[in-house]
Amino acid sequence: MYTREIGDYLIVSIHNINNLDLSQVLSVDKNSDAVIFTGLLIDENNQIIPNFRSFPNLLDLFLKRFSFLRKIFPQRMRKYLLWDISLQSPTMVDWVTSDLLFIKKDYYEKHLKHYDFSKPLSDMYACLECYKKGKQVYIFPDLRFVLPRKFKSNTFAKIKGFVRFLFRSISMYKNVLYPSRKYQIKKNLVTGAHKLNNRSFLKKIGANFQKKNKVVQVYEGKVSGQVNYKQPLIFSNDSVVGLVVNSRKEIGLITIWRHSPLKVDRRNVFPIFPDTIDLGIYSIEACRGGVEKSDLNSKDSILRELHEEISLNTNDILDCKRLSKLISNTAWDVFATQVFIFEVSDEFVPKLQSEEYITDFKFYTLEEVKKLIQENKIVCSITQSAILQYLTLEN
Repeated sequence: MYTREIGDYLIVSIHNINNLDLSQVLSVDKNSDAVIFTGLLIDENNQIIPNFRSFPNLLDLFLKRFSFLRKIFPQRMRKYLLWDISLQSPTMVDWVTSDLLFIKKDYYEKHLKHYDFSKPLSDMYACLECYKKGKQVYIFPDLRFVLPRKFKSNTFAKIKGFVRFLFRSISMYKNVLYPSRKYQIKKNLVTGAHKLNNRSFLKKIGANFQKKNKVVQVYEGKVSGQVNYKQPLIFSNDSVVGLVVNSRKEIGLITIWRHSPLKVDRRNVFPIFPDTIDLGIYSIEACRGGVEKSDLNSKDSILRELHEEISLNTNDILDCKRLSKLISNTAWDVFATQVFIFEVSDEFVPKLQSEEYITDFKFYTLEEVKKLIQENKIVCSITQSAILQYLTLEN
């Protein structure tokens, strides 16, 4: 185990870090509650080393040990290794491994000086202790380091350490709220909603949770029935959708990660604001968004969305048509969605917004679009309705 000090931080690593440029760590926000953190680790093949994780169960540790099992159970690894978290900004995680740990020296001297980071899962223990003290563990993606992968580890010792961790977490840490536990608590509240019967009613509207939100207002609603629970109530202005077409009348659609119901075969188990962890699908659809409170009109809003999502500028647009509104009937009280058709020049080259998990933009012929709908590959009802209007207009 290698250790090194720089500024107000102690660096702990299983790798020889003497040749690493660690000066960049001094740029980390010193006002943050993060007392343990790491950066984005890249191996020699330019692949991300998964050094940030959720607290595991015994099966996670076992599956992680064998590469063929990781391929058979990808969803467990997705949740354990946090494959879906955004790496665009600092993110709080359950724990980070001793591949490379940065610890604030004053916190280390006070709480972790007795820790032996050479022991299996000691890094996980240290992070759990951190949350018990009301502090936080973060990954800072702007901190990037190239390190070799370390494959050898003592599985038996890790399993022994996990059993110890399990008993201690039940007794000492049962009320500690680390990120994955917060997520699970919210998920359990949502999945319990299907037990409500038809005599449930809205008892009270509470505080506004998102006072600075530019698009929606979110209030706490108290629902009374067979099960009493709190439900976010959402009020918003119109939403907007823009179909992008080229001179050949081909329709441009994005592929984007969207949240999906927790149980697709059960009604009313759709979380209003779920995490991206294991709660979504990749969806082919038109660019769309919400009208912000400061927007003068819906056209300004969709032009902003198109610029943000695919870098479409006004000089790329040859013509714009406003179609009818789409009135939805959902629990989310969006009054209407305004449809726009934007004809763009053939020189237009999209630049995708990675923060929104947009992975592709492609122009489809009308026949290809019809086939996508027939094959149930366009599941966004707003996109389908907008395409139907466009096809009616062209015919």
